[in-house]
Amino acid sequence: MKYPHSTESAPGSALFARVSKRLLRPALGCVSAAIMVSCASAQSAKASGAALFQQKGCSHCHTIAGTGGTKGPDLSDVGSRLTVPRMEHQMLAGGLNMPPFRDALTLKEVRQLAGFLATCRSSQSTAVAERSPSADPEKSFQ
Repeated sequence: MKYPHSTESAPGSALFARVSKRLLRPALGCVSAAIMVSCASAQSAKASGAALFQQKGCSHCHTIAGTGGTKGPDLSDVGSRLTVPRMEHQMLAGGLNMPPFRDALTLKEVRQLAGFLATCRSSQSTAVAERSPSADPEKSFQ
């Protein structure tokens, strides 16, 4: 019997290595796929939140990355200042010169917007630079 640091293999270790590789490769492939789907899902959620920001007219009052209105605060770094629940509350209840939007936004839309705004973490944010081609100011808040 040899010690673990020996150059001699333990009985059955070659078989164990072959079986392990055969079993682990598919499992690792599934984990990799799950991670890629999760990342793609996060990117998709960010894009849908950015489009919603334009479609619902948020940019009429708020600026992100130098684009938008000046009536409300610049939201370029809101993700580093406020938590998602705080942003959701602000949208639904209003306050600090912002009207409540509980009747204009669904809970799903509020969550999408807050999720998107959570990614806005610097004054150099380019998140909303991807303007939605279907954004129509006349249809805002319908």
